[in-house]
Amino acid sequence: MRQAIVDELDRFAADLRFETPPFCSVSEPTRSFVPMVKHLREARKTLAVPVHRTWTVATDSSEEASGVRHVCPVCLVRFNEPPQSANTDNSRKSYPCSVCRDRRRGRLDAWLAGGEDTIWISEVADGNDRVALLTLSFDLEPWLEGQHVDSLRAQSLEHWKQHNKKVARSVENQIKRWAGAPLQRQLERYFEKRLGNPPKQVETDGVLREILPGLEEEFSGSNHGGAGGFRAIFQRLVEDRATQVSWSSDHTQNAKWFVFQSFRKLPSPGRVYRFWRTAEAFFDELLARFREIASAHENRWRTRRLLLYPNTAAGAETWEDRETYTGHWRGAPFEVVYLADQAAFVTISNLARCFEPEEGKQALQQESQTAGIKLKGDDQTEKELRITSVSVPDKIGTYAPLIPLDLSPRRFRLLVPLDRATACIEAAIAKWREEFARVWDRMPLRIGVVAFPRLTPFQAVIDAARNLEDALECDEAQTWRVIKCRTRKGVTALSLEHGSGRELVLVPIQLPDGRDDVFYPYVQIEDRELRAPRDFQHPDGRVYRHIADLRPGDGVVVHPSRIAAVFLDTTARRFEPPGVRPLGDFERMRAVWDLLVRRSPSLSALRGAWAELEERLRSWRDAEGRWLPGAEAEWLELARAILADRLSICGTALETLVEAARIGTLEWALEWHLTRLKEGLGGIKA
Repeated sequence: MRQAIVDELDRFAADLRFETPPFCSVSEPTRSFVPMVKHLREARKTLAVPVHRTWTVATDSSEEASGVRHVCPVCLVRFNEPPQSANTDNSRKSYPCSVCRDRRRGRLDAWLAGGEDTIWISEVADGNDRVALLTLSFDLEPWLEGQHVDSLRAQSLEHWKQHNKKVARSVENQIKRWAGAPLQRQLERYFEKRLGNPPKQVETDGVLREILPGLEEEFSGSNHGGAGGFRAIFQRLVEDRATQVSWSSDHTQNAKWFVFQSFRKLPSPGRVYRFWRTAEAFFDELLARFREIASAHENRWRTRRLLLYPNTAAGAETWEDRETYTGHWRGAPFEVVYLADQAAFVTISNLARCFEPEEGKQALQQESQTAGIKLKGDDQTEKELRITSVSVPDKIGTYAPLIPLDLSPRRFRLLVPLDRATACIEAAIAKWREEFARVWDRMPLRIGVVAFPRLTPFQAVIDAARNLEDALECDEAQTWRVIKCRTRKGVTALSLEHGSGRELVLVPIQLPDGRDDVFYPYVQIEDRELRAPRDFQHPDGRVYRHIADLRPGDGVVVHPSRIAAVFLDTTARRFEPPGVRPLGDFERMRAVWDLLVRRSPSLSALRGAWAELEERLRSWRDAEGRWLPGAEAEWLELARAILADRLSICGTALETLVEAARIGTLEWALEWHLTRLKEGLGGIKA
């Protein structure tokens, strides 16, 4: 069967002219997603570098006969096919191969059919000709394989004891005897004593029947003893839905697993699918929000396109169908694509850089007739465009300046204008805090930002994005210490301290109907003892505690959300290790910048203060960036004096900036807003 699938995939790959070989792997049969997710993880490792099998890229005989020696700049594996008019070596290098040209034509056809997003990076570029690639992802695999589902309750043990009246009536005396110890421990002992009982005796046990719904059905038709029957249930209830767990001769451990699995939400295929769909819906809705953010601009020309009809008189320039032509108009990049069926050009660049908000489309026509617009195509031959009339395209007259590259629950990549990246990141963080507040510690949001000038080779941008994603995928759990825990009106506010500072987390603990949520808002703690009534323990010793039962001093195990950013001022920058920060640092950085905007007397004073601090920063650190002995404390005192003197700041605002200088958010705020975004105080360009 596997070989039949491989043969079919190879036929598809050959028809579609794939550059890399497909990979096929068949897993062992299972009813659970837990081993399937593990199998998928191994498959992705194989696909990361596709050298798992020999793969020959087919070439056309025409390519070999033509003597072309330049590699296609798109796929990087086939020879390209420049036209005869390309008479210089540099012009021949820019043409794609026939396969990539056909793929490009298909995307162009889809764009011409109408769509709200653009496919042209020149339309995405902001007023400084800069673009940002945003990559967002969740750590979904621990949910899909059941690891994080351990923290979700089907119902609370205490809640079960109080509200399960049927069990209370049938074993009332037993329940009373359990009052003096944690209920989980009592249930485990009760279960352990009965693992060897025959099926008939188990069927009449009220406690076990309520813990394991459908127990009679599981035992019906069983020809083996009670232990054998329990072992069959163990295989379906535990082994199928937990990793590296098997039936043991130690009934104590078996009993722990039975009780734990009976009260948790199991990673069933339906529930796992809902996790996937929830993440998918999150990114779909976020994409719609990003479109609004990217399109918001004070100049109406930011999201407009024009249809330009060139001079077609005898002796006028001739243009190639569907070829892109680039040039400059009014000092800004100006790009168009020629459509032979309409005998017209469509603009594919940011017109807000060319038009004033109050100007009309006729300004372009008038100026082109006077001086003409110099354009170059793929052959690098300069031509002059003179426009006879201007109109608005029917289907593609407006657009949203962003390009989705990859949209799936595992990874969301898109290109946005760099000057809109900040608002997009803030929108993503706000939505994540709102929708995943109950699982904030187990559903980390990872955000990578690759900022680059528009003309940066895109392969370098993708390489930088992959490096950021690899750095962000480090899933080392951290222990955050509870400083304060307060509950009011169905929301628990947690003040937590960690190595990079403090975080305030708001967690809803009520369901929409007003009942207490005893299912979701649990966190793993570093202690191994059951203390609160709603505590429960994993068989491996991990303890989970309801968020409202936390007390100051408790250590909470957190999988932190992270952000990393890089600016490709040179393509070599993508090889440098990225600086990964807690996601909360981005909000702290934004708060520091808002403080500087309100309190700094001038942009020159701000630049002067940081230049002086940065000079001392370099001289008081070694080659690896570590402080020289005693230098950090002296540098902070110097920072306090310089900021107070140059910016005339004192009091709480001064201490806030000094602390920001200590943890690096002040440097990040100045670099992000002044250097990357080229902003100034009060929104004026730096």
